[in-house]
Amino acid sequence: MKALLTLGLGLLALAAASRSPLQQRAVDLTLEEFHRQSHVKWMYKEQAVDEVTETKQHTGTFVRLQLSISQTQCSNRPGSRPDCPFKRRPRKLRCLACVKFNFDSPATVLDRHVYCQPERQPVVQETEARHEEKCRAVQQAYVVHHRPSEISTLALVIQDMTFSLEPKPAEHNQH
Repeated sequence: MKALLTLGLGLLALAAASRSPLQQRAVDLTLEEFHRQSHVKWMYKEQAVDEVTETKQHTGTFVRLQLSISQTQCSNRPGSRPDCPFKRRPRKLRCLACVKFNFDSPATVLDRHVYCQPERQPVVQETEARHEEKCRAVQQAYVVHHRPSEISTLALVIQDMTFSLEPKPAEHNQH
């Protein structure tokens, strides 16, 4: 039994080591966000990351992940041990997390959405669609879309502004 536990922890460490720093930060933010909720009485730890995508955009890096978290034996209080063991029969949750990190300063989170539900709870299509839509909104955070006609109109406005900013010739009043 102890050998299985050691093997499982080793595989978890190996999986965490193969992630990018932003992907690991997204996992950490997911757990922080989940533990901030007032109804969460126990600490949860990552059990597995099921899916992860990382997309670089000109405004930032978008990370979308689905992970499983499990209940530990430690209560959700500041100063709880980070090495808490899992409960023998832990409550397990599936989480969807979408995080947009600033491109110039990756430590800065531009937007995020985290949703966790019990692992055994059936997936409801409407709920899943709503959270996928929120993820798309996070992915599009700080992205400006312009149609070609808007860009040419903007250029004309800027051109007009430059002409109107030039000084007018002085007029002489004749009496």
